[in-house]
Amino acid sequence: MIGTINCFSITFSIALAVYLSTVAPSTSGGDAGELLAEGCALGTAHPPGYPAIIVLFHAAGKIGRAFDLKPALSVNILCCILGAASAGLLSSSVYIIQHSFAPSISEQCGSKKQRKMRRKNSSASTNHHTGGSETLNIVSAISSALIFAFSPIAWQYSVTAEVFALHSFLVSAIVHTSVRYAAQQTERLTYLGAFLCGAALTNQHTAILLVMPVAIWVVYESKLLHRSRRSVLLKAALSFLGPILVFYSTMPYLAIARPHWGSWGDVTSLGGFFHHLLRRDYGTLQLYSGNDDGAECPMDRMLQWGADYFTSQSGNNPLVCFCFLLGCRYMMTLKLAIGRIIISCLAFYLTVFGMLANLPLSNPLFYAIHQRFWLHPNLLACISVGIGLTKVGATSRSKIMTQILVFAMAASVLNSLRRGLRTNDESGNVYFDRYARSVLQPLPKGSLLFLNYDQAWTSIRYLQECEAVREDITSINTSMMSYPWFESKHQQYDNLSFPGTHYTANGNPGFTMADFLDQNYRALGGNIFIVGPLNYSDQAYRER
Repeated sequence: MIGTINCFSITFSIALAVYLSTVAPSTSGGDAGELLAEGCALGTAHPPGYPAIIVLFHAAGKIGRAFDLKPALSVNILCCILGAASAGLLSSSVYIIQHSFAPSISEQCGSKKQRKMRRKNSSASTNHHTGGSETLNIVSAISSALIFAFSPIAWQYSVTAEVFALHSFLVSAIVHTSVRYAAQQTERLTYLGAFLCGAALTNQHTAILLVMPVAIWVVYESKLLHRSRRSVLLKAALSFLGPILVFYSTMPYLAIARPHWGSWGDVTSLGGFFHHLLRRDYGTLQLYSGNDDGAECPMDRMLQWGADYFTSQSGNNPLVCFCFLLGCRYMMTLKLAIGRIIISCLAFYLTVFGMLANLPLSNPLFYAIHQRFWLHPNLLACISVGIGLTKVGATSRSKIMTQILVFAMAASVLNSLRRGLRTNDESGNVYFDRYARSVLQPLPKGSLLFLNYDQAWTSIRYLQECEAVREDITSINTSMMSYPWFESKHQQYDNLSFPGTHYTANGNPGFTMADFLDQNYRALGGNIFIVGPLNYSDQAYRER
């Protein structure tokens, strides 16, 4: 227990200190501005809505105001805490596996005679380790977790306002609970794991690729389908459904109670709610709604994950690669199932996600979007790295070899830290804040501003919604205006008149940009501005 707490505390403290020193002071591009804005307004984010993160961001903003912090900085600090806690739980999980099943690590190393002697020496106390062995276990667990924490994508999404810090935290919490459950099966852990699984699905739907195999294993391992265990199954089901029902019910409730312009979708009707929940604007069970004819096959995506993990994310470190392979091999031989479950979850995620994720990775932007979803398998892979490090240390009782291994692990962590400080330091990132202000400040009072770039839309939306900058300006995202559900938003723009349901290419049954200008240009005194290109070619608009 003490070793578990030490692993978590040390890893969490180091990761948090590094993250806080490099945290972004304001909105940082991508989806950050939109999520921050919806958090401030308790609105609906892009599909599937991310209700858990919206509520958390709102609470973080409220707490931050009490300390005179801007909402963006408050939320970014929250993400630092979540990212550091994720690394801490990862470290603790590795240690529990080592501590609970460590005798078998030593017993499988060395000659037959050596293994026999080790079993004899350890028979008096299978759960107690010598100081050197214990030190190696702790160092291995902390090193593997910090290598994950200081990897480029884990670091990037732990210092900016995104959904991935919470996703990593919940995935690591599910893994940690599963490891504890494997060591000591209790009903309390069953209910806690079910609750975490439900909470994970209110943030990032890809969590289902961890939830499914873990849930099947727990149901089978605990014989929850047996008649005598059905009360436990029912309580676990309620624990699972609780956060899903609570958080997703906030979406229609808040959309009705606090309607405001800028939010996504029409979640006030049952059809609109499921349309949003199932991501039908993008395509259900896929990342990309465009032409994916040039997209890679699942095997190519798995290979690209491996190439990215063993090069960019691990700093081209051969020790990480070797320990990962060694750890995978050992975890598949554990007497208890947890090792095989973790490796199976890794393989299951890479296979199924590779089949569903249809973004063409030859496009650098699409590759970066896809890469974010590799945080999940990277976390699972680092558990194998930690076990592999322990396995290497167990092959020799030489004090010098142990010291060399500890030095190599420390060097790996420091190398990751050095690279990260050079590439992931967001402490000076005020570019999107300055850009958004430079767009808003010169505009005449009461202007209408159309936006069609995510970076412009999200950063401007954050300033208006969270920092009350130029609230007199009406901002509209032209891409959002092109969805049929935009008709439900008309009443929120009482100063505008829409000549149709939504923005279309030919105006039927919606309206073109030329139609909109004809109906609103004079009323706005000509103060209509556009950032970015129009969604559709419009000759009539150009002639005006």
